[in-house]
Amino acid sequence: MKKFITISAISALLVGHTVYADEHEEDTTITPDSELYDTSRIVEMTELNLTEDQLQQALLLDEFSEDRLIEVEALLDEGDIEGAEALLEEYNESVEEIEKKLAEAREEQEEQEEAAEGTESEESDSEESNEESEDAEQVELGDSEDNEEAIEEEETEEDNNEDGTEEEEGTEEDSDEETAEEVEDKVSENLKNRIAKLEALLERKDLPEPAKAGIANAIENQKRAEENRLRAKAKQSEEDVEEEVEEEESTEDSQEEATEGTEEDVESVELQDESEDKAEEKQRKAEEKYEKAEEKAEEKLRKAEDKAEQALEKAEKALEKAEEKREKAEEKREKAAEKREKAAEKRQEAEEDESEESEEENESEEEEEDESGPQVSDKPQKPENPGRGNGQGRGN
Repeated sequence: MKKFITISAISALLVGHTVYADEHEEDTTITPDSELYDTSRIVEMTELNLTEDQLQQALLLDEFSEDRLIEVEALLDEGDIEGAEALLEEYNESVEEIEKKLAEAREEQEEQEEAAEGTESEESDSEESNEESEDAEQVELGDSEDNEEAIEEEETEEDNNEDGTEEEEGTEEDSDEETAEEVEDKVSENLKNRIAKLEALLERKDLPEPAKAGIANAIENQKRAEENRLRAKAKQSEEDVEEEVEEEESTEDSQEEATEGTEEDVESVELQDESEDKAEEKQRKAEEKYEKAEEKAEEKLRKAEDKAEQALEKAEKALEKAEEKREKAEEKREKAAEKREKAAEKRQEAEEDESEESEEENESEEEEEDESGPQVSDKPQKPENPGRGNGQGRGN
């Protein structure tokens, strides 16, 4: 009931979003400044929570990541650097969540394959037990040639049935693997396109350094995620090849056991010579089949290794390119800092020069005051008579 109500609410929101989009055909993307932005984010989270399949969740997160990148570009065009940095953080989290979902899907697929192999093994043991009981009954019937021909025909039919069953099971497994691989390839292609967009943003000259640092970090995280995914894929390919080789070896052992059992049955009916020839022929065919399977497995392993090496080389080149761009950005920042330091030094020198000039002016004014001396009165002063007052001067 809750899921039905939630789906109904989402449908209503989507209908409202469609009407709004029709009225504003020029705006193809809902940006953070739109009235429907919060609603669209709620719809995203609800759709993700209602999706149970890991691969479908990864595809949804990949789609949401593309929306976040478009929103980042819109905010940068509007000059909202803080908002763009916040969305870049969400974008990095989405990329990490995509890798997590893909890894969980791979683990779940491996568990299902192991469970299927266990069921097949039990069925195979049961079939072998039934075959042994049927062979025992046929041996008891007698030594006639008709019984021998019937045994051979039944063995041929059983071999054909087993080959057909193995081919059908292999086709089903390949189909499942292709589905998972298609999802991973699609996510990988979208990831490459977004890396190109981020690198284009990094080349913009109107962006501040914090924004460029956030974009460079997002590029590095994406390339690291892609490299991890390629390594996991290469490892899975190697494991698949090893499993195929083990299955071929197990088939060889089963054929040898069946051949030995047939020889014993033939000995019991005194047809040892003919059974040995047939057993040798079967063994020869089995060896040829095993050699072909081994060659095929080695070829697959070699191709997987080559593909993994090429992918790693490509990832390393991309990382080197990102490192070079980051070093250039660092050099630009250092040059800008040097320019600021030189400008500050020039301002300080100018202030010091102004201060020295001011001091020199003050000193000059003080010297002029000292040279002018004290002010003299206009009235002449009478000279002092040193002889008065002490009785001297008259006698002279």
